[in-house]
Amino acid sequence: QQFTITLPDAVYDDASAIQFQEELRRRIARLPGVQNVALINGNPLGRSHTTMGFEFVDQEAPTEGADPFLLVRRAGPGYFQTLHIPLLRGRDFRDDDRLDNEPVAIVSTLAASRYWPGQDPIGRRFTFDGEDPEAPEWTVVGVVGDVRSVDVTTEAWPEAYFPLAQWPRKTVTAVVRADPEVQGLIPAMRQAVAGLDPTLPLSYVEALEDRMSAYLASDRFYLFFLAVSAGLATVLSAVGLYGVVAYLVSTRTREIGIRVALGASRQEVVRLVLSQSVGPVVLGTVVGLAVALAGGRLVATLLYQVEPWDPLTMFGGTGLLLLVAALATFLPARSATRIPPTEAIRVE
Repeated sequence: QQFTITLPDAVYDDASAIQFQEELRRRIARLPGVQNVALINGNPLGRSHTTMGFEFVDQEAPTEGADPFLLVRRAGPGYFQTLHIPLLRGRDFRDDDRLDNEPVAIVSTLAASRYWPGQDPIGRRFTFDGEDPEAPEWTVVGVVGDVRSVDVTTEAWPEAYFPLAQWPRKTVTAVVRADPEVQGLIPAMRQAVAGLDPTLPLSYVEALEDRMSAYLASDRFYLFFLAVSAGLATVLSAVGLYGVVAYLVSTRTREIGIRVALGASRQEVVRLVLSQSVGPVVLGTVVGLAVALAGGRLVATLLYQVEPWDPLTMFGGTGLLLLVAALATFLPARSATRIPPTEAIRVE
């Protein structure tokens, strides 16, 4: 579960906001069934994001070209544990990461590999405003796994997390992991907030699974529509192919009767008809594959984790069409060979 709360500037300064948020986290953590709770500035999978360019302290920029930047997140202790983001190196945020202590940051794996390649990022420092002597210099104390927090369908961005107590924000989202069978958690969280300040409303109260479903709703609709359209197109193609090939075979009933009357076995006749009828289908399939390969670039931007020339898709569709063509040829040919030769010869 999660909810967002905003502290009014007229009532809360940075110090009181930090105190309120820490007490809120403690109260929610004591609720029955709650496993973990953490605060973060910005909803997970939210539509708004903050990116900031930064400068390295006491070292040259290890990358050339574009200026280094980070996707900025402010989080409290326990956030990575709550969302099951793996801590790969270093330490998590602690309760003593406050304004009067050294400014610290935790970076993602992508940020560590991009900006400190081949180095240990722990202990490295950077700042967001090198021209301001009073700007904080953040020291990297941990590395966590990459998170697709901008868009689940795109690659992760280089990301950095900062303690809420060192970079205070008045609008925060509480992320709560609780036992699946727990009941009445949302009313209990409302009471926890009301116990601290009854004037504060809660917004975006929802389960993270519901947010994920809403986030992907439009994509799922388009994919469902595309799948239905592709399925109908495949069925229509198969029916049309079956009808055309079956008609062509039926027109050769007289020929089949003559071949059987002259001593040809039914297996030889079926094999002959298959070889002659499937040939045009194979030729058309080859042409279709060539067109698909040439036009793959046009749909590349619409695909997710699938190559425009995905072998499974290409050969799966090709195999389906060849199977339909073989069945459309084999079934009428086998039926025609069962007609007595005297009757087949008389067919007009």
